[in-house]
Amino acid sequence: MEESENNLDIAASPVSAPKVDPKVLIGVVVLVFLAIYVVITFSSRLTQTNSVPEVAVTISTQAEPDPLKPERVESVGVVPEGFSEEFILEENVKLSDSYALNYNAADNRQLTITFVSKRSMAENYAAYNKYLTDKFWILLNKVESASVSSIYAMKKNEDINVTIEPGSNDQESKVTISLLKK
Repeated sequence: MEESENNLDIAASPVSAPKVDPKVLIGVVVLVFLAIYVVITFSSRLTQTNSVPEVAVTISTQAEPDPLKPERVESVGVVPEGFSEEFILEENVKLSDSYALNYNAADNRQLTITFVSKRSMAENYAAYNKYLTDKFWILLNKVESASVSSIYAMKKNEDINVTIEPGSNDQESKVTISLLKK
């Protein structure tokens, strides 16, 4: 029985906590706070170096001009500046359309006029074919048909396209002349 009394004494005896030196306790608390500070500091630095840098973005309400899209300058009823009137082979024509296209990216300018001619399609085709040949234009492409006729030619730094379409009757035709200045 002595053995069981002995066991009871151990179980019944109060457990006392070990005594801790207050200096050690203060040191442990300081180390915990120091560890927390280091973790916070390095994690914020890592977040800053991995984040996307701030960039100032200005959004313009005006659309930037497309350098490949030409700027159209209207001049209805008037021959566009730079278009030689010698290309109009008959007198007293009234322009039904005229404009200039400025191709800023390529520094080119296209000048176009349209008018109703008192000549037939065949007469205008023959007249423009002769005129361009006589003025030493190089004829690159020619098409003559009942629905549309066209002559495409070039000379130095200019290209010309003459398109002739049927008019309101067989005695008239619609002529469009486009001159590309390079």
